[in-house]
Amino acid sequence: MEKNKTIVFTIVSLNYLKYAKILGNSLIKHNPNFEFIILLVDEPKDHIKFEEEKFEIITLNKINIKNIKEFTFKYDITELNTAVKPLFFEYLMKKKNPKHLIYLDPDICVYNKFDKILKKLKENNVVLTPHFTSAIGDDRKLPSEISIMQVGCYNLGFIAMRNNKDTLRLVRWWGERLNKYCINMPEKGLFTDQKWMDLCPCLIDKVCILRDKGHNVAYWNLHERSNFIKKNKNYYVEGKPLIFFHFSGMPLDNLNKISKFQNRFKLSVFNNIVKELFEGYRKKVMQENQFKDAKYAYDEFNNGVRINNIIRKVYYNQNNKRRFGNPFETKHKGSFYRWLSLYVNKKKKITNLMYQIYKMRNDLQIDFANIDSNNEILNTWAEIAFKEDYNFCDRLYKDQMKRRKKSNLKTKESIYVYLTRIRNNNSIRKIARNILGEKGYAIAKEKYHSTRRSLLRK
Repeated sequence: MEKNKTIVFTIVSLNYLKYAKILGNSLIKHNPNFEFIILLVDEPKDHIKFEEEKFEIITLNKINIKNIKEFTFKYDITELNTAVKPLFFEYLMKKKNPKHLIYLDPDICVYNKFDKILKKLKENNVVLTPHFTSAIGDDRKLPSEISIMQVGCYNLGFIAMRNNKDTLRLVRWWGERLNKYCINMPEKGLFTDQKWMDLCPCLIDKVCILRDKGHNVAYWNLHERSNFIKKNKNYYVEGKPLIFFHFSGMPLDNLNKISKFQNRFKLSVFNNIVKELFEGYRKKVMQENQFKDAKYAYDEFNNGVRINNIIRKVYYNQNNKRRFGNPFETKHKGSFYRWLSLYVNKKKKITNLMYQIYKMRNDLQIDFANIDSNNEILNTWAEIAFKEDYNFCDRLYKDQMKRRKKSNLKTKESIYVYLTRIRNNNSIRKIARNILGEKGYAIAKEKYHSTRRSLLRK
């Protein structure tokens, strides 16, 4: 039997738990009949007593995720927190059986009742909010219409659903897609969970596109929602009650920037009411110090080596991930970690990690087209790039370099490798000068520029 209640939930790792609490407090203040739940995409620490928390916290291991080790390894923290969204929708539909379900990003603050959302849910299966409802203009600033098209028409910091067979079918489809394709690659038409919801109106009937300017106000729509006033302690934007503001990417140490994801506006150009909203939200965040420096549970191999995002992408690109077993494990011979440091084959005396990165980067394939005949090229590049560009820890760096001989820096080709990777990076240029000496550096520089001149003439 369907219960007559509304559940609102958010999803966080420990480092964002304080944001979730701010969201929950603001939500319940204006919507006291709602139930607020937090999904924790992390592993609880012994000192955390969830039973003493104000809101219910459900951990990731409570929901049904197939191959959870693979799932938590292949996605970075943002991808993982979004990949589990439809899975938690389904979990709550079955376990809690609410009438309505609403998801909100943790960096949202609620300022009024959700009456309009509930009204729309009486007639619709899904409610979405578009990033904006009027043209931005073509001026090369961010966000732009092009940048929004790359990440999705609707902002998935908010989505509301009725609990019925149609929406259950939708979230199952969504979950299946995110199990494989919840990655941040806008250039390939993929952006975590969000881009997939462009298809929502195609896949289910009764989808409401909520265009009301008081809902999901954020940096991406300030060009059309700049007129804020305050009346009787309530905020209004463009004459509409402000329901919730999405402080996405807000830098706590520089509010004037508004968001690290935009360069279109400065906070100083808006009136004092907008500044009051930002300063008020920052104050709430600064007061919540719990789990400020919490360590992400899925951030390291079991030997303590940090899992950089490029390593996750290498793992993600493997067709047969199961052969590695638990990807976090490092001790057994067939582990993913050990495989990273093995040579590709006898001919390619470069590690699997080097080769996988090479295959992902078109610039390397252009600069170093002859790695089959000269493995030294990629090895020499990796000697610098793994430290300077990818910031691999000492343990991983040593494991990558331990099987190779010292670079033959007398060959022009090997020297050229350094310079082609140097480009305008002063720190790497300094390293190259120290390794090559002034004479070797001059030879490499001349080879680099002569090659560029010949390419430009073609």
